[in-house]
Amino acid sequence: MKNYQNYVDPSLWENGINAAMLSYTSTDIIVKLLVEEMTAFMLLLTVG
Repeated sequence: MKNYQNYVDPSLWENGINAAMLSYTSTDIIVKLLVEEMTAFMLLLTVG
């Protein structure tokens, strides 16, 4: 193997921890126009 700068052999790696992040935004919009009623729901998920 070539001598790479900052190379760490995989046998020296730690297992670490399982981690996840979840961010969400939700919006409810109810609009009444004359007789009709419109309802909208939006959900945005960001996973990382």
